[in-house]
Amino acid sequence: MNLHIFKRSILTIHLVILAGLISGCYGISNTKADTSQSMPNHKNATQQTASGDAAPFDNGRMCIDHLVNAKLNHFNDDWSLPENMVDLRSEEGQTRLLECSYCEDYPTLATAYLTQATQTFCGLASTTMVLNADAESRKWRPVTQPYQPFNFYTQCNLLNDEVREHIDVAKVLNEGMELNEIFFVVKNQPSVVEAYCQHATSAQNKGELPASDAPHNCGVDQDYNTFMKTITNALNTPRHYVIANFAGAPSPERGGHFSPIAAYHKASDSFLIMDVARYKYPPFWISSKELWQAMQKIDSGSGKARGYIIAQTKSGSAN
Repeated sequence: MNLHIFKRSILTIHLVILAGLISGCYGISNTKADTSQSMPNHKNATQQTASGDAAPFDNGRMCIDHLVNAKLNHFNDDWSLPENMVDLRSEEGQTRLLECSYCEDYPTLATAYLTQATQTFCGLASTTMVLNADAESRKWRPVTQPYQPFNFYTQCNLLNDEVREHIDVAKVLNEGMELNEIFFVVKNQPSVVEAYCQHATSAQNKGELPASDAPHNCGVDQDYNTFMKTITNALNTPRHYVIANFAGAPSPERGGHFSPIAAYHKASDSFLIMDVARYKYPPFWISSKELWQAMQKIDSGSGKARGYIIAQTKSGSAN
């Protein structure tokens, strides 16, 4: 067989397999892809499944077309960490991990570390990571394609029916999510016992009382000391995971972002951020004051400061 033809055959097989995986991820089966259409706008990406039910995502053809037509672009921007933040892979980063004062969560989070599926999925990626971290809560995870019959969270199946009643999926695809929206996603997962959400104190929300029971609302930490006490306690408690929402870190140019906090090193007063934008940054240590300031940045969508979520997952014996 001609070598060129052989290589094209292998590529075709790989693309077919990838299309199947993506289709399974988005919960679509037996759907005939319309290859005659160009890539649709995300707001109009809803398609019909074979049963006639509306499916909220493209069936994978959109992604495959992009892969086939993609051109290699060499992006030369320097995404290195600033000097005041420490790469986990460095000697100092490893020393802090060995000496960490509050790091109950690190081993389990490290096993579930992943990359956000799109540049707007940092909140969903962080949630997926923390809910897959604890082995004891495995039986409470959903069973969906492409991993059926295994219980496993994905950045797709977090968007269950309850979540979709309150969250605009088109907005998520185009703009990402706000703190209160990720809080709602976390609260409505079967493996979560309890969830807690706080905005950082800022000039806009200073003096606000804790949130009501409304589905999207978060409370407000009254000061930095409250934030420190709450986060460090969670980091030293089994099955309690912290998702940080911040902006301007590690670089001032960075917009709003979500990532899990995995540990606290008391001697350097720094937190370990397991950054889910792994194509840009490695896990890094950031001082507690800098993280607090990054959480105080205002989200233009909600008009409120950013903050954090604590999720408690079920144990294997939970009902």
